[in-house]
Amino acid sequence: ILELFTHILIGNIDLACIYYITILCDTLDKIEWNETDDIRVFFNIIYPFLDDEGLDTVVIDFISFTENKINRSLVIEFIITLLLKGKEPLLQEMRYKLSVQLTQNFDMMNELEFHTAIENIAYTADERFVSRFFHRAERHSHWDNLQGFVLMTKLADIAAFYYFTQLIEELKEPLNEKIQKEYNLRKKYDGIDRERRAGKQVLDEHTNLLKYSKLKSLGIILYEYVIFIIFSSCKLIFESIFRPTIEQLPDERKNLNASASFENEDISPS
Repeated sequence: ILELFTHILIGNIDLACIYYITILCDTLDKIEWNETDDIRVFFNIIYPFLDDEGLDTVVIDFISFTENKINRSLVIEFIITLLLKGKEPLLQEMRYKLSVQLTQNFDMMNELEFHTAIENIAYTADERFVSRFFHRAERHSHWDNLQGFVLMTKLADIAAFYYFTQLIEELKEPLNEKIQKEYNLRKKYDGIDRERRAGKQVLDEHTNLLKYSKLKSLGIILYEYVIFIIFSSCKLIFESIFRPTIEQLPDERKNLNASASFENEDISPS
């Protein structure tokens, strides 16, 4: 997760990716895993656009990545790894959906074009918040010498957040219930000792996931820290500008210059 924050800070990835990950963490926090086979049901729900071959690929990659183990932390770690490599299925799908929109430029969009695209991707998205996300991404895009446009690779991060939020809100049944139902069907018909398997595949949780509520708290802390740094920097600059030089000091102060640094020192006996 720290590597993801680093890429956001340097402008490689849009901040909306963190929002997407925290909504995903909120979803994972409500799931009880039975075995690694549960991951197929999970991926099939959150990536409904994948065909059978695409679903098989992401499931095999997950099992290989986790060495046939599963828990919430491993799932989110796997998805973040795919995201950093540019192979996360939802981001790939969003890049494709944006690329087929009619735009002035083949790899970037202006605000109006992005609004039109979001309407086709996530119709429940609030236009005001979409504009806010776009303008923030545009400020980062100044590093790419763009004016009024944002690269689709970054806009795909925003689209993924809105798409996934709408997907979770519109699920007909809770995701955990769907996973448990599919598990019970497998348990009933294939005759495998799945309870014994679960003891080997499902790992205990040792860390807490980054949830949306924690993200907001972290944002407040970072904001206050930045304000403190800015204030401290301004104070140092102010003092360096208006601090009198030796030549400007009165004669009696010049003579005391050697001991001036000790004026504020606490010399009371301990």
